Amino acid sequence: MKPTAREIALSVLTRVEEGQAYVNLALQEALGSSSLDVRDRNLCTELVYGTVQRQRPLDLVISAHSSQPVDKLQSIVRVLLRLTLYQLVYLERVPAYAAVNEAVQLAKRKVPRAAGFVNAVLRAVMRAGSPSQVLQRLIDRMPSEVDRLATQLSVPSWLMEKLIHQYGEERAVAILAAQNRRAPISLRVNRRKSDRDALVVELTEQLGMGMVEPSVLSESGIRITGSLDIAEFNPFREGKVSVQDEAAMLVAPLLNAQRGERILDVCAAPGGKTTHVAEWMDDAGQIDAWDVHLHKMILLKSAAARLGLESIRPRLCDGRTEPVADDFLYDAVLVDAPCTGFGVLRHRPDIRWRRKASDVTALSALQRELLVASAKRVRKGGRLVYCTCTLLKEENEQVIENFLASRPDFHLLPPTESDISASVLSEIRVDTGVQVTPEMFSTDGFYISRLQRSLS
Repeated sequence: MKPTAREIALSVLTRVEEGQAYVNLALQEALGSSSLDVRDRNLCTELVYGTVQRQRPLDLVISAHSSQPVDKLQSIVRVLLRLTLYQLVYLERVPAYAAVNEAVQLAKRKVPRAAGFVNAVLRAVMRAGSPSQVLQRLIDRMPSEVDRLATQLSVPSWLMEKLIHQYGEERAVAILAAQNRRAPISLRVNRRKSDRDALVVELTEQLGMGMVEPSVLSESGIRITGSLDIAEFNPFREGKVSVQDEAAMLVAPLLNAQRGERILDVCAAPGGKTTHVAEWMDDAGQIDAWDVHLHKMILLKSAAARLGLESIRPRLCDGRTEPVADDFLYDAVLVDAPCTGFGVLRHRPDIRWRRKASDVTALSALQRELLVASAKRVRKGGRLVYCTCTLLKEENEQVIENFLASRPDFHLLPPTESDISASVLSEIRVDTGVQVTPEMFSTDGFYISRLQRSLS
């Protein structure tokens, strides 16, 4: 018998729970080897992402109806209960009896000794009333407002507290609520091979009216609502488009690489921004693309080949420790720094459970180190762009402020309306650059700061 959408979801979630895989990669691999039709692929995706996103409230419901603590349960049992409760609490279209019945059947096949326990917990929840109301009652009983909000939005309390402190409660809630919604597909048009307006017309004819629209953030972007098999999508295979979030598409215009320039991308892999920079400069120049991850560098090389780009020179190395040659400096350097990733929870929902509060301090130190090392490679008059896909000031504004205090020969080069449209720029501009948060345009969260080295 072929595996069902729920069975594949259970397998993916168990791998993620046991620390064997990242959710996006595990799901991609599982769907790639499955024979599910489009409808069941969509269901499987919804179940996997939704279960990981809503893990905290789901565990609260399990705890209230289980004779054993959640963290003491066998991982596959814990995951199966979460998977089923996600359907009961959050998916109105899924009949409760079908979800419970399949959970019990899956338990009988995968963990026979736990089938009775799974059935007992799920029946206990059902007897308590509407599962969504059961959850809300449990949240309402929590004594701390931060814990209530963090449980409702399914994040660690320390992160909820940080976001409230930085953005205020109303905006912090809006940011996290946006991160729990399904992300549309966003495509970046390779302007060397295609035209955005023509592609919008082509895609609309293929997918239907109302499913395709040009990005309001980027002149290179297209947003698609609905399903699209990227691997089988001809414009993708032909190198006319890449998959990239719209907020990330703001980096290349701000770097503004020109034909013939020498560019360095010190954290380049897997290559989304690197290839956009190459397209922006019409592949006429030199882009040294450095990274420390071999498997990601392989993806970068593959992307460059698919897009027909020859200006990119990948190199496996650490930008912090590579010797600096004073006679070989760059017109522009891009530092797409490793970060906590709290701006990309729509695509990587497991990040919220993998990160610890101490990671913020450790990563901000790494970011400062990378920025300081990268600045040494910028020629006089050259540009330095720093960006992250996180939302925290410790990794964004404070990194830039600390750097500028230590390097008076660099100054902010604010974005202008020639870089970003006036209507967008007015909403995202901050003192040190631009900050896009997920609730603004239904995109990932992204921070970008552009600096320039003085001529003297």
